[in-house]
Amino acid sequence: MKIMSKARFALLVLPFLFFISAGSSDRLNRANAPFNWSLGLLHVQTGDMLEFTAPVQSSTGEKFRIVISPETACFAYVFHESLHEDGIDVIYAGPIKNDETWYSSILTLISPGGLESFYIVVSPEEQKTLAERINELVQDPEVAKNLAVKNEISRLQAEVSQVKEAPPKPALMGGAARGTPGRNRGVEFSGLSTYVKTISIIH
Repeated sequence: MKIMSKARFALLVLPFLFFISAGSSDRLNRANAPFNWSLGLLHVQTGDMLEFTAPVQSSTGEKFRIVISPETACFAYVFHESLHEDGIDVIYAGPIKNDETWYSSILTLISPGGLESFYIVVSPEEQKTLAERINELVQDPEVAKNLAVKNEISRLQAEVSQVKEAPPKPALMGGAARGTPGRNRGVEFSGLSTYVKTISIIH
């Protein structure tokens, strides 16, 4: 189903499932469970992976895909928020298999221009509270439910920031761009068991 995001993005939203298991927990960054994964921002028109450690400068009409490649099975939660619009959009919430490369739907920049922020939460364990807040939002997209999702993302980000992460390093993300060395480099993260990352695009 193709929808127009109220946050100035055209999103091809694929059906997704939320997994809430009785035995899961929100325990963060356990010393015995380090988790490595790679993140990339694919420019659809060129096939290049873009540098995203600083805000990406772009133009209306450009298309992107967020790419996640974990070394072991994990849960991923991907959100979009616009500077000039209320609310947060859920792009994906669910599992990614071991050594699988996950691609978001195509994200197309539409006018008017502004700041687009993407929040990516990745963990080998399901984030039960976050999943519950997402389910509540999907069932009833009112302002309070939307704020509850944003607050849970912020809570996770605050907890993660208290733990030292290993320095990020370049990572090849197979299949993102074929035939040209260096074009398919994402960023590998390691040292934690839960991560909260942000990608910002200005257009």
